[in-house]
Amino acid sequence: MPLAMQFESSRDGRIKSSSRVRVYLSYHQESGLAAKERYIYDCASERAVFYETDNYVYPLASSEVAYRVDGDYLFCVKTERIAFWILGKQLYGHIGNGELTRVPTYHYGD
Repeated sequence: MPLAMQFESSRDGRIKSSSRVRVYLSYHQESGLAAKERYIYDCASERAVFYETDNYVYPLASSEVAYRVDGDYLFCVKTERIAFWILGKQLYGHIGNGELTRVPTYHYGD
């Protein structure tokens, strides 16, 4: 997991990386570790709300892990239950009993 993560968002909701994030990313690039980094946006507001790296998802306002990625699913770290299903670049909410939301809740920005 990252040592430190800090984010700033611009007026349009896009992310501006801070120096801590650049240090973390350059460390992984230099050490040969290929970390996959990407932002997750809210479909309703088009604002970035999460950041994914190393199969963990963090809220932008916190450095605590909220979800872990396992295959096509995001699991809530606190409950260990399925929270979202990943279909392409879209994330659908998991209601329970195998049911999903009809429209995507979030999407990847890449």
